[in-house]
Amino acid sequence: KYDSASSGGEILARSEYDVYLDGGDLVYLKRPCADEHTRGRFLLSVFPESAADLSENWRALGHESLNFDFAEYGVRFGDRCMLRHPLPDYAIAELEIGRWLPGERGVWQTRVAVDE
Repeated sequence: KYDSASSGGEILARSEYDVYLDGGDLVYLKRPCADEHTRGRFLLSVFPESAADLSENWRALGHESLNFDFAEYGVRFGDRCMLRHPLPDYAIAELEIGRWLPGERGVWQTRVAVDE
């Protein structure tokens, strides 16, 4: 399983954004990127190999929710968008990733197993 100390650069998902593991970060890439691709919330739920790695408030859910906005972790340059979000420092079994527009609909969502 993925350990944040390892380096990757491997693709996890191809959707509206291509999503990669790069070292201890999750990287979302979009080309071409328009204003509409930067709106809404980005979904990031982290499922550890061991629930003991979660803080007590997340343990009951079995995952840590790290959802975020583009402005927090994103940059736009030319016709490209990139978001780089750090992952927790524990062994990760699965990630749920995607983007949705609050009050409207999910744009895309997928759950992926994370292997070393």
